[in-house]
Amino acid sequence: KSLMSVFPHLENFSSLIKHQFLILFSNVNILCIYHQHLLEELDVRQKESIDGVIENIANIFTEKFNIIQFQVYSIYCSCFPAFLLFIEDYAAKYSDFSDFMVKMEQESINLNSLLIKPLQRLCRYPLLLDRILAHTTKTHPEHQLL
Repeated sequence: KSLMSVFPHLENFSSLIKHQFLILFSNVNILCIYHQHLLEELDVRQKESIDGVIENIANIFTEKFNIIQFQVYSIYCSCFPAFLLFIEDYAAKYSDFSDFMVKMEQESINLNSLLIKPLQRLCRYPLLLDRILAHTTKTHPEHQLL
């Protein structure tokens, strides 16, 4: 399940809730597109790999993690407390939103868990790159980039 799986359910809400939800979560789509491109590039490199060793992985991350991507994450991270307050507040105030939350839980979709995934992913990238670096010789051309 992904955060994007929540958006089709917005049709059931009043226009106020729908509008607030879309404003608050406006850059989620951008994050999803970004990660889809990252995954596609990693898949291409894996298919090109010899003996399962992906070459030139560092440049994927250096190309993908430019200032624009960090700004998107920065916006998302700074809005995260507001996301949680929105969910709590709207679930208490609006029965249709509360019903939506119950329905999501019944479908094994926890909105709070989905909201934190982009933050967790961002924290995992340095760990991933550290592990790659640990297995990259100092003489390898990518060592400096990692």
